[in-house]
Amino acid sequence: MCNKSRYSSSTRQAPRYLLLLFIFAACSPKNSGKAKNADSGSEGESFPVSSILLTESELGEMDLKKLSQSNLIEEINTHFPGFLISKTIGQQDGPNFDLYLVTQKEQEVFSIAMKHDEDSVVDYLVIESNMIEDMYGVSVGSNIEHAIKNRPNLVFYTDLHFNVYASSEGSRIQYRLKGDLKLLNDSTLVAEDFSVAQWQVEKMEIEYLIWRE
Repeated sequence: MCNKSRYSSSTRQAPRYLLLLFIFAACSPKNSGKAKNADSGSEGESFPVSSILLTESELGEMDLKKLSQSNLIEEINTHFPGFLISKTIGQQDGPNFDLYLVTQKEQEVFSIAMKHDEDSVVDYLVIESNMIEDMYGVSVGSNIEHAIKNRPNLVFYTDLHFNVYASSEGSRIQYRLKGDLKLLNDSTLVAEDFSVAQWQVEKMEIEYLIWRE
């Protein structure tokens, strides 16, 4: 059902590597459990809406490019006290991969997926909470018009399951959208290369913020 392919900066090839993102939402995990030493701090601590900044290289003060399997739990506990970390197994048609779920007060804030063929290396991060805002002023729940205003170079496309994504060349920060995608014409949803015209995403919203290694 879910196929993974390598990251490509080509817009026409983007749906292939973005299939991995579908895994996060569509593929059920197994062998769930608390990661070792993950539960430090109190869940009583709270971060206000848009209080954590996502940049091209950092989440808050946590350096995303230096995260690895060996330091991930310690880094999250240091920078986000009160968040709980669970380690589970992400599933796809290909090899399984390690997936870390980060929650606060039983609500998922973000998740970190490791590369399936190099499990010490972070593959991507998915943000589901509006307590995190990116450097472009976009957060979960933002309307797409706001994102386009702040990032006029966004391009849009779907994967094989017609999940809609937005990205900009040279940026690690991408978005998955939700809402009604307008038909390209009377009988076609998207073009053969899975590209989506800007007018087709009018009134859609940001469902996830995504950071890719």
